[in-house]
Amino acid sequence: MIAWSWELLGEHERTVAERVSVLPGGVTPASATAVCAGTEVPAAGIPDLLAALVDRSLLHLAPDPGRYRMLETLREYGTDRLAASGDLGTVRDLAAGHFAELTARNDPLLRGPGQLAAMRVIGAEYDNTLAALRHRCDTGDATRRARSLSP
Repeated sequence: MIAWSWELLGEHERTVAERVSVLPGGVTPASATAVCAGTEVPAAGIPDLLAALVDRSLLHLAPDPGRYRMLETLREYGTDRLAASGDLGTVRDLAAGHFAELTARNDPLLRGPGQLAAMRVIGAEYDNTLAALRHRCDTGDATRRARSLSP
């Protein structure tokens, strides 16, 4: 059933669905854009593609505004497809870079008037950041990799 639904997707929809499957903590337009870097998917079209995936029931709206979730069975299917194509490591690297940058950008705000907003951003991305850290540790040089995700 999942394979049938996947095959009904357009090329860009399929690419986005596969690539956002590496994000266990949910998807935002910014994180989807990051993991789709280097593909033919236009960054400006990401919001419309996410909406199309909601319409096709492959993503659903999360309680947080501007955030989407993918069911675990769909995430597993997407990551299996990425692994079969040889792109899983690349996409996880893109995600890890995105969340390292997001953490680095928000870290200084934790000690000032932007603290609450930074805490919300970091908290919302906790599961994605943890997955990125695990990926970096799994790919070797855990100490250097862990430093890239911490202030």
